[in-house]
Amino acid sequence: MEDKPFIVLAKVVPTSKKCADIGRALTYITKQHGLIPFKNKEIKRNPKAAWFNYELHAEVRKTAVKDSEATSWHQDGDTSTNQMNFAMVVWADRQPTEFKVGEKIYKSEPYELVIAKNLSCFHRRPNIDGERYFFRQRVEIPKHIKLL
Repeated sequence: MEDKPFIVLAKVVPTSKKCADIGRALTYITKQHGLIPFKNKEIKRNPKAAWFNYELHAEVRKTAVKDSEATSWHQDGDTSTNQMNFAMVVWADRQPTEFKVGEKIYKSEPYELVIAKNLSCFHRRPNIDGERYFFRQRVEIPKHIKLL
């Protein structure tokens, strides 16, 4: 069986549809896993997200815009910084992030909170439009979790 570029940290079905509640719940879980927020002021962030925490380098978005920048294969920071060596923790209630290594595409299940090294793979958001709760936190690459 081939290794996926991500590891599932938890399956989280929120009890609230409030983005702040989702963000606080998921960053609590990442903290429990010993993950440390990535400190970088250069990388593009989304302060207009429905919930955003600068110190935790985390956000929750509620909408997905068809054909937006995130629907192309990319690595975070590839257009805004030279410091791209970090891990990403992502979660979505539907149409989770897709990951690509070589020509192989991997996808987590809805509600799975997953972590992946940014430079070990490419990722994208499926090209959808409408409501989609999505969480992202950039963290330092953990030494205690083996990532590809």
